[in-house]
Amino acid sequence: MGILYLLPGQGAQYRGMGVELYRTSTQFATAVDEVLDTLSRLSTYFPAVKQRWLDGEDDPADPSVTQPLLLAVEYGLHRLLSSWGIEPTAVLGHSAGELAAAVIADVLSLDDACLMLEARAAHSLECPAGGMLAVGATPETLHAILPPDTEIAGVNAPRQTMVSGPTESLRRARSILDENCVTYVDLASTRPFHHSLMSDKQDMVRMNATSLSFVPSPIEFVSGYAGTTIAATQYCRPEYWANHMAAPVRYWDAIRSALSNTLFDCVIEIGPGTTLSTIARRAARSSPGTHRPPLVLTSMSGPGSDTLEHLRTLRARADHRSAAEGVSA
Repeated sequence: MGILYLLPGQGAQYRGMGVELYRTSTQFATAVDEVLDTLSRLSTYFPAVKQRWLDGEDDPADPSVTQPLLLAVEYGLHRLLSSWGIEPTAVLGHSAGELAAAVIADVLSLDDACLMLEARAAHSLECPAGGMLAVGATPETLHAILPPDTEIAGVNAPRQTMVSGPTESLRRARSILDENCVTYVDLASTRPFHHSLMSDKQDMVRMNATSLSFVPSPIEFVSGYAGTTIAATQYCRPEYWANHMAAPVRYWDAIRSALSNTLFDCVIEIGPGTTLSTIARRAARSSPGTHRPPLVLTSMSGPGSDTLEHLRTLRARADHRSAAEGVSA
């Protein structure tokens, strides 16, 4: 059964994501501890992340907290599903989620992924303060009305565009969007990710990445930056990962390419929220081809939900689809 994992990044997080599952699932807790213990062993940059998370004091806008928790929670979900016999045949990470995708796809060891995470988080915090917005408009519309130092940070879907910029630029951008009756939502971020302000940090991240070991993956690696499946000759290069700092995310291109070129039985969002899976359903309806649309599932629906029960439902639906495919084959 072909299974595509979608790994969300910065902006999908919420306070206490995965804590309830950590307290009820041994497999998930063990994997989360593995990530956070590895970070503690290799770096002093992420102090007390685990305790702040468990105490409900994790700030969703702080990348030094959010990014390690995204990696830990997404890796933990993968290990839990793996214990149930659910394994991906392809991965697609959105922004910071591509680091979790690399670990799941065996491109990077967990140790090396944690070292990459430290380099990226540390250097991003050296950039001027800023943030990101999710805007209900096309890039073309936004280019025409927004201040020049507000840049397109990604295109998630038609009329679903992310913009980023320094604090004052975003203040002006909000006023302009309000004047033009354009809807937007502030994303939880204190830095302008995927903005040219990050460009001068790329060389330092690349230098850090040259000491890491990249391995060709046995499964398909769909790039949220290239907007399509890429080969090991691309994702095994330090430059590829360093360029993520300033490059825009092309999630819409990537999910449409993946669903058009490969037959997947299931698409599962592995991480907080439902944004990537919602867009995947839209992409499946608009992608060319006559094969059966994939079953699109989420693993964590959001704050206050019963994640373990949600995952049990996911497992039952995935098993049912697998059995149905077996009969039809």
